[in-house]
Amino acid sequence: MKIRFILMMLLMLPILASAQFNNHQMQMQQVRTMHQQMNNQNQKWASERRASDQQWQMRSMMSQHTNKIQTAENKLAKEEKK
Repeated sequence: MKIRFILMMLLMLPILASAQFNNHQMQMQQVRTMHQQMNNQNQKWASERRASDQQWQMRSMMSQHTNKIQTAENKLAKEEKK
């Protein structure tokens, strides 16, 4: 009886090892897929952040130019009153 059990276990060992290996490969593929998705999301966020920074810089420049123009117009208005 023990010999049959040992023989059955020896026969099943490659099947169990193969199943475990396949499970490991599937888990590794899932990990690679998850990392790729995370990288894609990080690239998307970085792109959105760059676009937002560019918009902020443009608004800041426009505001500065508007202030300079307003200051120059005020100065001209004062000079015209004199």
